[in-house]
Amino acid sequence: MKLTQILALLIVILLGVVFFQHNKIKNFQPEPPKTDTVTNYVEIHHSIPGKPKLVKVIEKDTVFYPKIEYLPHPDYDILLTQYENLIVKHFSKNVFQTTVPIKYGIATILDTVTENKSIGNQLILDVIFPEKIVTITKFAPPTRHYYLGTIGTLTTQDFLNSVSIGGLYKDRKDRIFGASIGINGSGNIQYGVSSYIKIK
Repeated sequence: MKLTQILALLIVILLGVVFFQHNKIKNFQPEPPKTDTVTNYVEIHHSIPGKPKLVKVIEKDTVFYPKIEYLPHPDYDILLTQYENLIVKHFSKNVFQTTVPIKYGIATILDTVTENKSIGNQLILDVIFPEKIVTITKFAPPTRHYYLGTIGTLTTQDFLNSVSIGGLYKDRKDRIFGASIGINGSGNIQYGVSSYIKIK
């Protein structure tokens, strides 16, 4: 096969590749933003004080009133003991704890009662709940680029056969177009155009 035939075959192959890539790049779309989701677990140990509010008074409790130990005894010494026992019960501070399981941990409620009254309450939270952190990475939009440079060609006969100056233009779809003008060793003006398509 002659050299000219080989060159013609190579040109046909290259034109086929360029044509294929040109059709492929018609539906070019910029790279979409990248989204990363990270779940971070946050621990909360917090106490919230409360202020109780009296909403209702029941003057006589029918459960405890009829019991014999709460009826006044005719003997003074026994009556005094009854009184002292009631004083201790009445003025003692009783702390009640209620533990309530919730979705992400435990809630504890503390109630303090004395003199038949609630004097304080507290909510204690011990929870671990997931917190989603979403990171969106936006890629820079495609931009145009311009290039300016020189071209030199060599042959086996001449060290420098021609010199040209040219420019390249790259569009937003990564296609490159070029044009050049120069002079060869014989003094003739040469013009050139080129086109490149990103393969990978």
